[in-house]
Amino acid sequence: MADLDAVKCREQLAHIIAKELITCARRFASNKIRGLAIDCHPWHKVLELCLCTDLDDQFIEENGKWWLADWRYFQFTRTVEGNKWPATQALCEAMFDYCEENNSQDDFERRTGLVVRICAQALLSPTVKEAIKNYDLADDFEFFVSHPDELEENLCQSEARSRSF
Repeated sequence: MADLDAVKCREQLAHIIAKELITCARRFASNKIRGLAIDCHPWHKVLELCLCTDLDDQFIEENGKWWLADWRYFQFTRTVEGNKWPATQALCEAMFDYCEENNSQDDFERRTGLVVRICAQALLSPTVKEAIKNYDLADDFEFFVSHPDELEENLCQSEARSRSF
């Protein structure tokens, strides 16, 4: 049985995100940051970090702020070799195993929902908030994570309200 320790996963992901943000701070120094998002697809073993900047204003006007694939720095953590974010691969494997363990669609949806909420909680962690201070944040800066099948709902907002972590 593939159990998932939500607290451990959240802390591990927050640490990975913070490390990535610190490493990339100079790369994005000339940009005003409007959003930080995680693109999460556990059934594809994909977790990717995405940045929305002032360079994305035209796309935001056309499609809205949370159309991540339009962002210039959509999935900026991907590598050419593996086409995935290497630092998250062990975590992606664990999330995939957890989501795929049961053949029940209801159980799959419940487990996927937990994985996506873990991503939102990781973005909202003090570790990530400290790392993002190195960036020039726009007045409308937001964190964003959505369920891949429900793109309109920002789970970071509901997790921040509930403070369930």
